[in-house]
Amino acid sequence: MANDSLEIHEAVRDRYGRLALAIQTQESVSCCDAVTSTCCADSIDLYASDTRWLPETVSGLSLGCGDPLALSRLQPGQTVLDLGSGGGIDCFMAARMVGPDGLVIGVDMTPEMIDRANENKNKVGLNNVSFRLGQIESLPVESESVDVIISNCVINLSPDKTAVFREAFRVLKPGGKLAVSDMVTIGQFSAAERADLSAWSECVSGAEDVAAYVTAVRAAGFTEISVREKGRPDTELSMIGDGAGPARLFSAQITAVKPESLREDLFSASNVYFAEVAEEWDTLRSGFFTEEMRDAAIARAQLPLHAVVADIGTGTGFVLQGLLGRAETLVGFDSSPEMLARARLNLDGQDQVTMRLAQGTTLPADDGSFDAVFANMYLHHAPDPAAAIREMARILKPGGKLVITDLDRHDQEWMRAAMADQWLGFERDDVRGWYLDAGLGEIDIDCAEGTCDCSTPSAEAIALGIFVAIARKQ
Repeated sequence: MANDSLEIHEAVRDRYGRLALAIQTQESVSCCDAVTSTCCADSIDLYASDTRWLPETVSGLSLGCGDPLALSRLQPGQTVLDLGSGGGIDCFMAARMVGPDGLVIGVDMTPEMIDRANENKNKVGLNNVSFRLGQIESLPVESESVDVIISNCVINLSPDKTAVFREAFRVLKPGGKLAVSDMVTIGQFSAAERADLSAWSECVSGAEDVAAYVTAVRAAGFTEISVREKGRPDTELSMIGDGAGPARLFSAQITAVKPESLREDLFSASNVYFAEVAEEWDTLRSGFFTEEMRDAAIARAQLPLHAVVADIGTGTGFVLQGLLGRAETLVGFDSSPEMLARARLNLDGQDQVTMRLAQGTTLPADDGSFDAVFANMYLHHAPDPAAAIREMARILKPGGKLVITDLDRHDQEWMRAAMADQWLGFERDDVRGWYLDAGLGEIDIDCAEGTCDCSTPSAEAIALGIFVAIARKQ
């Protein structure tokens, strides 16, 4: 797949590099050829806003399929990111909308397009625009720094749309908006059509079925997702099922929102606590949960070869460290930036490990994407344990295993304030019920290989029971 992705990127870069050079010789350029011209309109006809102020070197490099600016509802002072900014037309119009106190960033992977965009920037005289060379699957943009993301007929060109939306979610501020015009389908392209790199680079065979597109957007963590055909804007398509039969290609208007609740979660009692103890957590944790207990729980999971494994509430990466050498791909999810920073240090150089900032009830991962999911001492920090278990089950492959280790029910009320625990452990029958409700079977709940040893505020040593709950997705 890596070679396929490289070939696609090279084909797209070559085509758009030639288009960028063609505008210098005043040749007519378009993202579509005569065969596929249904994907695009005349460049100026796309926009509701006045474009007459733009020079021909800008309007002549309009390679879009819609008007994301009409969807974005930009406000003065906002920071806007354009995915696949090309010659800069959407960036320049956005720059006028956000005004001198705003900022517009254009990212494009084609050096020739970056050159044209910077030349055009000098022509239009706008100082609140910058262009960066980079891929939209790995954005050269800081996390949570953007108010609105726009894109015009570009995401369909990517060989890894899941990565595109994951990156978009990362760089958006909580409450930020995604506003995209893109080519999608109802129905499927054949394998032969997918393999046609020329058609892919012309905004055709890389287009995804609407249902798959929405799944990728939702998996990244977005909510309030809307998909409407540009020619039929009154019909909502975000809830339709997989398309059957040959692909029908059309331009769509797509919007989505990064939830505000992520920011609220960042300042929850649990995250405030973990922000304070992140530097010393590895030492503190050693008294609560030992490496021997961790390794015993991992061994019970009986992971398959080449397993893809998620760790929910990964903290400083303790469970991920135990999984090194036992799984091919590891992803740690946590809502604490400080804990994730420590995890990245602890697992520096381990290329098979990825960290993602996320809430346990809205994981940025596809349905059925993991062979196993672990959650070690996370559940008693979750506001809704049942919902967290349902979300973990969602991302499991059929036959995949969920492994939760957590505290048995106890009466140490002081732990709510001292450690921001939301629950004083759990009754095992409750956990079993939540597993069943989430569609899990073959449930086995037993004692862990040790206890949680800690001291009360009065210096009394106590040992709290820990359970291991393992189940398989049916």
